Amino acid sequence: MKNLREEYYYDDLYDLITIKDCLREKKWINKNFTSTHKPKRGKPITVTLDFFTYYICGERYKRKAETINEWVNRDRARDELVESTSPPQRVICKNCSSLMNMTMKHLYDIEDNERVMFWFECLKCKKRRALFNDGQEYKSKPNFCPKCSSELSEKTTKEKEILITKISCLQCNYKTTESIDFEKDRREREKEEKKDHDLLQKYRSVYCMTEGQGQEYVSSVENMKQLIDLMKESKKKQNDPAYRKARKAKMLKISRLKIILKKSLEKEKFTNLQFGKPETDRYIAVPFTVEDTDDKREEYSSRTVCKKIIKNTLINTNWRLMSEGMTYRLGFLKGRIRGYEDEDEMANVFRTELNK
Repeated sequence: MKNLREEYYYDDLYDLITIKDCLREKKWINKNFTSTHKPKRGKPITVTLDFFTYYICGERYKRKAETINEWVNRDRARDELVESTSPPQRVICKNCSSLMNMTMKHLYDIEDNERVMFWFECLKCKKRRALFNDGQEYKSKPNFCPKCSSELSEKTTKEKEILITKISCLQCNYKTTESIDFEKDRREREKEEKKDHDLLQKYRSVYCMTEGQGQEYVSSVENMKQLIDLMKESKKKQNDPAYRKARKAKMLKISRLKIILKKSLEKEKFTNLQFGKPETDRYIAVPFTVEDTDDKREEYSSRTVCKKIIKNTLINTNWRLMSEGMTYRLGFLKGRIRGYEDEDEMANVFRTELNK
């Protein structure tokens, strides 16, 4: 018997599992939730049930293609194992020592150990043997008497569609009979198959998402995750001192910055502030020059005072004096300031300053 089935078989099987999962959860919620959480007015609670069912359907859709692919690959590998495995050679009948013919082979996967089982029959005495591909013989496990623990004797006969096994103990009076009604089993199997078919017909459109519905669910889940991440990030920022300072910082354009800096510098006799051509990369870096008109200040004092003025002026803005510092030559000072354009950049700046 082939393990690999038609594509629709796996599709039906997966959808049937989805339907049964949803119906089971719906039954559980109706029993354990809505009965104890009845609203004071209006209709019974259905929002929770609908949302929960929608979630189950969506998650089942997400895993469908991958799961079916795993099933197909598993069954294909099993068939390839059976087809490619050669039977043991020269199997001898234990009863009459004649060569036996192979009549059947199939996959034996009991105890999570997949092997190929080969069945042999003697043409002379009709005795049978079952061997695995490694030559090991299959032996059924003996049954023991529930009364005296001796090994039981079994005799099997077939009457029409019923297989009857008479079991007896040779050491005591224990006897019992077991039967397998193949016709009854067939009817029950057909009944179960019809029940599954009816479930698919009735609920497939209810619980099994189409491609469009599934993609809509995937997008909504992704959007929800992004929203949750944004909310978490927002809450984190609200409690972060660096972000609080960044929100309060003045976002100055270059024209306004020049006015403020010029005013602060001129109070301490630094004049003729000039901005050069800005460098626009990840950040905006603006070169500047300024003249120290205080003849009493030497180089060190001039650079120190000018740097302090600029830093204090920019402390609550989106601009900072760059770490390379300033150069001085004969009262002429040169440096660069950097501008930050968004809240995250400013928060990193304030975080560094707070940690100093």
